[in-house]
This record gives sequence, structure tokens and C-alpha cells, in this order.
Amino acid sequence: MDQSTPRKPLLEGYSSDETASGKRCPSCHGTGRISKDEEEHLVALIPYDDKRLQPSKTKLYVSMAVLTCLAGFAITVFLFWPRTVSLSEANVMSQNVSINLNQSITNIDLEIAFNVTNSNYFGVQVHSIDVDITFHQSHVGKGSLSSTSLLHIGPKTFEKYEIRANARFDKLNNLDIVARLCGDPEIPVHLLLLLFEAKLTTTHWSHKEQFSTSLYKYINCNEKII
Repeated sequence: MDQSTPRKPLLEGYSSDETASGKRCPSCHGTGRISKDEEEHLVALIPYDDKRLQPSKTKLYVSMAVLTCLAGFAITVFLFWPRTVSLSEANVMSQNVSINLNQSITNIDLEIAFNVTNSNYFGVQVHSIDVDITFHQSHVGKGSLSSTSLLHIGPKTFEKYEIRANARFDKLNNLDIVARLCGDPEIPVHLLLLLFEAKLTTTHWSHKEQFSTSLYKYINCNEKII
């Protein structure tokens, strides 16, 4: 018949918290038991190398979180990295030439079309398009986009804008000879090679950028003589 030491009855108001090692419980006040009133206020200390503090999938979760953040950052940079807004070759849609042979003045009214291409993955606003016209290194005219509000260009698209400009050749810019060259009926070809220098100003996210392009165009200057 097995003989064992009878367990001491629990004191009223206490719960058993005896350890298998038989070490004294410093929070038991010498009774070997923790008061039920103190159970909710006492903090258990767990050793640093306890396996409960090292879940088996912690590294996997951390790695997945880091990779997700890096992928999101890379996609954000790719989509919102500023790209070029280009101003492509212009076409002269119409022109009106008037020549005053008596005063040696030549006026050419032009309507020029520019293509603005947005290579970004976000929309931009066209603030202005300014055009300067040069003939033989002399400034003869200018034009600008006639709009009082910002014009929007969507992502990865292009828009066509028409600009009206005027070129004047007279004694003030030492080009009064153009009136005789363009108004002489004995000259079979009346062409002027003009240099168009265009400057595009765009805005996005309150940031302003400028792009420019230059090109040469032949203009027929023999149409209407006063």
C-alpha cells in the first residue's frame, strides 16, 4: 500500500503556486501560495531565451513585410518619377502675308500647331507656350498660347495646341529688303526660312518645369501685295 505525504489543505483565499523545483516563492509571503487578490496585479517574468518569445514564423512574417514595403516603394517611385514632357515638331496651319512696297514692310500672320506629349503616369498642366521667330539672326516676331486657364494633359497622352504668331520685316530690324524680295513678280520662288524657338511651361504638384525646342520652316511670303 502506497504511502504518500498528505497535501496541506489550501488556506482560504489562496491558490497553489508551488514549483516543482521547490524554490521559495518571493511573492507568497512565506505561505507557498499566491493570494487570489494579488493574481491580477503580479507580473510574471519570462527568461529571454524562452521559446514562447521566439515564434517559429516570426522571420517569415518580417521578411514578407519588408518585401511588401520594398515592392510598394519601387512601384510608387516608378509611377510618380517625373518624366519628360516633349514639344514636338510644329506645322504651319495657315498664314496671311501682306506687303507694303511703299513703306517696305512685310507682315506675316501665322497659325502654328504644336504637339505636347506627356510621358508621365500622372497628369500635367500646360501653363504657357511661347514662340520666338528669327530670320537671319534677327528677331522678327513672337506668339503665345491664348488661354487664360491651365490646360490639362492626361497621363501617357498628347494634345495639339494652335498658336497665333506674327512676323514683321521692316526698317526697324533692317529687313526692309524682304518686301522687295517677296513682292518682286520676276522672282519665281518667294520663300523665307524662319527659325521657330518654342518654350513650354508646365506644372505638376505645384512644381513648374520648362521645355524648349527649335525648328526651321519655309514660309511662302508672296500672297497679298498692298
